Amino acid sequence: MMKFSSYFTRMKKPPVLLDEEQLRRVMIDLAGYAKQKGLEDAIRMEIVERGLTINMTEKLMFNSGSAEILPEALPVLNEIVVQLKTVPNDISIEGHTDNIPIANDRFGSNWELSTARATNIVKYFVEQQGIAPNRVSASGYGEFRPITDNSTPEGRAANRRVVLIVQRQRITLK
Repeated sequence: MMKFSSYFTRMKKPPVLLDEEQLRRVMIDLAGYAKQKGLEDAIRMEIVERGLTINMTEKLMFNSGSAEILPEALPVLNEIVVQLKTVPNDISIEGHTDNIPIANDRFGSNWELSTARATNIVKYFVEQQGIAPNRVSASGYGEFRPITDNSTPEGRAANRRVVLIVQRQRITLK
């Protein structure tokens, strides 16, 4: 049986970097699309430990207090799907809100709203765009994972977002 350390010494790159090039290519292609469409303020991306994060503002994707995907968001999601079909990575979709309690009959809490938004994107990817259901997951975090302070209108707007994570591939050693 080969020792773990000797396996990695013989490799040219550490295994966590095997999909780094793929993630960068997807990010560059999506950044080009966002720039072409004037969406640089609505879509932010970065490669982090978990993978490629694609952060989309509520304003781009949904009306306030709604989980229905806006028709003008569909071309953006379609372009993302084009890129996602080029890589085998799993995709997590996270919904986030600000800390203002939701005040409508459809959603009893921000958790429910954020989860419904993420779920609707998963359903669109699977049912309308043919992404394999075993590649995607949805979660809602409500107001509990803000990226900035909720004390200003600008901060609350930044916290209302959907994040797609193109996860790094898991590597199984035999």
